[in-house]
Amino acid sequence: MGLVRCQNRPAFYDGMIARGHEGEEVAKFPPADYLEHVPSTSSPWSLPQFPYLKKFGWKGIVDGQESGMYRVAPLARINVADRMSTPLRRSNTSA
Repeated sequence: MGLVRCQNRPAFYDGMIARGHEGEEVAKFPPADYLEHVPSTSSPWSLPQFPYLKKFGWKGIVDGQESGMYRVAPLARINVADRMSTPLRRSNTSA
């Protein structure tokens, strides 16, 4: 899960929240709608809550496309993007 802007380019401060699995977009929504799409549940053996996508429901800690669990980290931000936000860099051969 990560933030993206137009054409699914990575965003770091604002944008839509996107979640994908193996290159397929599963959910995309504005940050203001986060609580409508991402509830959380608790477990007796853990203090932190477990957020999950409401679309899939809570199935426990399981892997796979139908799991509602997700990851948020620098690599996840790149994985949900279709392309980068920066233009192509031309190398400076005179240096």
